[in-house]
Amino acid sequence: MFLNGVVGVLIALPIGYWSDRLRSPWGRRLPFMFIMALPRLIFFILLWMPPFKGESAQNALYLGAVLLCHEVAAGLYQIPSNALLPEIARTDAERVRISAWSGGLGLLGMVVSSFAGLRVA
Repeated sequence: MFLNGVVGVLIALPIGYWSDRLRSPWGRRLPFMFIMALPRLIFFILLWMPPFKGESAQNALYLGAVLLCHEVAAGLYQIPSNALLPEIARTDAERVRISAWSGGLGLLGMVVSSFAGLRVA
């Protein structure tokens, strides 16, 4: 987890710099989001599919490697995604409204997924 945090810190500035200067027909941010959506999903799914049954050193190494790949994919998706807000909302009121909806729906998703994980006895 510490290594993932260090990698996240080390890649944040270069990704932000890169996404600020990218010139493409899709704009500066969308290419990152389109390209990284599928790898991010794949690495997330792989987190829950260890190669060996039970606890093992191989599973720990596998988890560390997949977490690291997921951290990089998440950074390449989220940093440009977060930087997109000022480009799609020109006023402070629009940015606040979009952020409020985003935060509220994210919270609702966490609550629903928490209850979905409960088993009825």
